[in-house]
Amino acid sequence: MRTALVLGCLLTLPTVAAEDFAPLLARYRATLGGAPASAADRIASQRPDGSWADVDYASGDRSNWGASKHVGHLRAIAAVNPPTVAATQALNRGLDYWRQHDFTCPNWWYNEIGVPMTMADIGVLAYERISPENLRYLTGTVLPRAKIGMTGQNRAWVAGITFIRGLLVGDSELASRAMGVVMEELVVSGAEGLQPDWSFHQHGPQQQFGNYGLAFAGDMSRWADLLRGSTLAVAPEKISLLRNYVLNGENWVCWRGYMDLSSCDRQITPGAMRGKGRSVAGINTRMVGVDPEQAAAYRAGAQRNQPGAVNDLVGTRYFWRSDYLIHRRPEFMASLKMASRRVIGAELVNSENVSGYYLADGALFCYRAGDELEDVAPVWDWRRVPGVTCPQGTRSLRPPGNHRLPSDYVGAACDGQNGVVMLDLARDGLSVRKLFCFAGDQVVCLGAGLSYPGAEPVTTSLWQQRLRGPVKLSAGGAARELATGQETIADAQWLEHDGMRLTLLEPARLVVQTGPKTGHWRNVFTTSGTPRDDVTLPLCSAWLDHGTNPSGTFAYSLGTPTAGPAKIISNTALVQAVRMPGGLVGATFWAAGRLDLGDGHSLATDLPCAVLFDPATGTATVAEPTQKFRTLTLTVDGVARAVTLPVGLEAGASVVVKR
Repeated sequence: MRTALVLGCLLTLPTVAAEDFAPLLARYRATLGGAPASAADRIASQRPDGSWADVDYASGDRSNWGASKHVGHLRAIAAVNPPTVAATQALNRGLDYWRQHDFTCPNWWYNEIGVPMTMADIGVLAYERISPENLRYLTGTVLPRAKIGMTGQNRAWVAGITFIRGLLVGDSELASRAMGVVMEELVVSGAEGLQPDWSFHQHGPQQQFGNYGLAFAGDMSRWADLLRGSTLAVAPEKISLLRNYVLNGENWVCWRGYMDLSSCDRQITPGAMRGKGRSVAGINTRMVGVDPEQAAAYRAGAQRNQPGAVNDLVGTRYFWRSDYLIHRRPEFMASLKMASRRVIGAELVNSENVSGYYLADGALFCYRAGDELEDVAPVWDWRRVPGVTCPQGTRSLRPPGNHRLPSDYVGAACDGQNGVVMLDLARDGLSVRKLFCFAGDQVVCLGAGLSYPGAEPVTTSLWQQRLRGPVKLSAGGAARELATGQETIADAQWLEHDGMRLTLLEPARLVVQTGPKTGHWRNVFTTSGTPRDDVTLPLCSAWLDHGTNPSGTFAYSLGTPTAGPAKIISNTALVQAVRMPGGLVGATFWAAGRLDLGDGHSLATDLPCAVLFDPATGTATVAEPTQKFRTLTLTVDGVARAVTLPVGLEAGASVVVKR
């Protein structure tokens, strides 16, 4: 057998022990799984020249490249076990056809990563059955296109492909060097890759939990599992980094089996939230063997990522490197995604995310079941992204390159259970300063300094999700159930839907729209794989109508009906503050100043900052949003305290100031 010959030639190589290669190949092959049920159909439908009628070989798509389907067919056939004569013949006919045409995609990723990655799997699955010509092409032409370079997950991908190539050709030095490069990426960095707050960046300083970051967690856990017990076993300190990323990063952005839409990045496709949640569950399951000391935590994570699972991860986490916050309670999860001068908010790549212009302008999503936003994207009004204040005009919704907000004043103070966020939103002439306070079973939003000189009306979106059950409204002191359709209410107090209550803390014109909406996936991504049929879903939407030439303030809360009332302390363009039902105060100072909280308490600061203050203990948690200063002075109840602020990669993290 060729494999035996390849393995035999490694006996004298010093870097990787010879006895490791056979187990590594066998273990890697086992991770690839069996052939899909459709493998027999693919063999039967193959044409005599090795091609398939359902493959678009002339495709020029940069995403969902049509020709890559051929390689997917080959991988399914390579996985047939036990192999049959028909499968072996079909595999080599298909490889012949690909080799003779050597198809390339306009998107470099398929040529240097996507196709080589799948071909590496084919090599491992069917090494002994591949003809010499095709084997030379696979190991000598296709896999070498994955040249080690680039950054972050791209670098980990090409190095992983090179590692498999080293195993297939019996090059111990190549395999060892390549895996060393893979492990170099398992490091906390200020560049692309793993961040010190346990978020993940790719394509610049941009949160990528559900795209590159999910692939990173999947690949690193797979390599760690594969290499267990070998001379290339992953070092304990690297396992610790991976543990933190899975438990304190990926697990936090999934709720009852669904990944937060704000973490899906540009990959908002049919079933994306559930599919990515399922992937996180699988990573947790794999980590049980990789990191047995934390097995219980991973088992909980795998269970947590099942539809309808009970949430046992409660608290608040602010990812200061990514302008992104997650607030988890036993009954619901809320997420807030922002952008700034430091952080890219959204990207349009390969015709994916064609309407996501406002996706990081303070997008506030709430979940109870987990699937409230699953597959709603085709019928969404993309100018009414929940949480976002923006004009209702006709400007393009396509995010430009390097899409950020032109502000340094974006940040949050977070104590692990609660958080207060400041967002200076300035976009296309619109300006508003926002406070978001997350505490207990409630989220409060305050807006101040709202202005927009354009002719279009301005709205703040509150809900836009699947309609489930009745929508109840309290207005003018009376409660009633809303009928299907659209209604504008000038004197609304609260709105309830699907176990959540929206409460207006200041008078405003509330618009509620319920019922079926029709759209199409072309609103989201435009490739040959975009579903062609229209989509109709019942939605519940609610927004504040600020009208044209708006000014002034607004305030509302979202939470469970039993959360209790929040009280506004101040809502101006200089200082915003709210007292939450449990007494906790969240405040944002947009300039140096002082705030009287009542009950004998006060706060003052010499710099703009976000502050969480617990009057019962006198403890304050503070964060400086620009991430540029080394110290600030926080005065609590008349007592000045010098605060040393985090610097370097920790800049923007919160500091606890005790009495």
